[in-house]
Amino acid sequence: MKKIMVLLAMLLVLSTFAAARQTVVTSANEMKIDLLRYDPSPVQPGDTTDIWFELINLKDQAVNDFAVTLVEDYPFMVVSDKVVTFSSLDKGGKLQVKFQVEVNKNALAGSYNVNIQYNSRTAGTITSSPFIVSVQKLGSLVSASVDVTPAQGDAQRIAPGSAADVAVSVKNPYDSVMKDVTVKLDLSSSSMPFAPVGMTTEQKIKQINPGDEGRVSYKLVATPDATAGVYKIPLTIKYYDETGTLYNISDVVGVMVGAEPKISVTLDSTELTTKNKMGKVVLKVVNYGTEDVKFARIKLAEGDDFELLSTPESYIGNIDSDDYETAEFRLKAGSGTFMLPVALEYMDSNNKQYSAEENVEVVLYSPGELGIKSGSTWLYVLALVIAVAGYFGYKKFRKSRQKQ
Repeated sequence: MKKIMVLLAMLLVLSTFAAARQTVVTSANEMKIDLLRYDPSPVQPGDTTDIWFELINLKDQAVNDFAVTLVEDYPFMVVSDKVVTFSSLDKGGKLQVKFQVEVNKNALAGSYNVNIQYNSRTAGTITSSPFIVSVQKLGSLVSASVDVTPAQGDAQRIAPGSAADVAVSVKNPYDSVMKDVTVKLDLSSSSMPFAPVGMTTEQKIKQINPGDEGRVSYKLVATPDATAGVYKIPLTIKYYDETGTLYNISDVVGVMVGAEPKISVTLDSTELTTKNKMGKVVLKVVNYGTEDVKFARIKLAEGDDFELLSTPESYIGNIDSDDYETAEFRLKAGSGTFMLPVALEYMDSNNKQYSAEENVEVVLYSPGELGIKSGSTWLYVLALVIAVAGYFGYKKFRKSRQKQ
């Protein structure tokens, strides 16, 4: 079983984040303040993040001339305007306010308080109850490993038309529990040649304790017409921490499609006979597998029964599936029948290197044996020519007699 390690760096791959909504109501029941989200998330030491709040007017009339201040407290330092002022908010009206903060680079992982100070002409200055913002150190990475076990063929890849078991492991490097973990493969793209067998693409893990690893399995089949190559399957991992905060981690896992090439070498033609021991030999290299071959080279080794008169190596290049290419050599034969030791080197579509050795038999026929075959052919051709000439000659003779 071949393990392909895929590192999912949360700093680079986090998508839309949804925080557990936190609500505070000012003491005068004038304004409801919700912590909506912080983005990017999770908040990390040394990074800058935007914290979004929503204000809702709870009074039966408009609130005029009010201000909202984010109270600066460790480990957060406000780098945007600390105070945001508004001229008016109608009854039941809503508005959003954003503060940009920088997290102290030496902050430890944990939950920290964030306070909002609200000031209006009617309510005066009120400091809210604290909101909770989680800070996580991502020195460790959430990692996923993919084990591909095809039902047949090479364990490093899935052959077109074959099924495979794909296992995804998720490790929890944090100090808190990962809850309700959802792992989903996105196979919706028309360019993705995979389909799940007997299951959905979404699998769940109830809980992953700190330092532990969770695992989900998929059975995938590659379409019969799948082109060989590495396919990047989008992967999404969602989980909740102990505070109920939802995290989304997105990345890709690479799964390889391909099969081992099938190559054979045969004798295509030869000029050698028992009388003419020096001449050309043409070898045919046939690709009878489903995998295309590239950068193919063929090389002849020295033998006791022949002498190589040309260069021993020939570059063939690419050989498509169900196709062939030829290579030509000049030899001097020593006996009636001998073997050509042939060495092949080539790559598949995924740049995996292959080599093979074969022995190709070369039989030298006598001129008499070859002459019987070629002479019979010429006799048939000569008879046909005489017959055609006789037919047209006869017609010409009859026309001349009729004119007389």
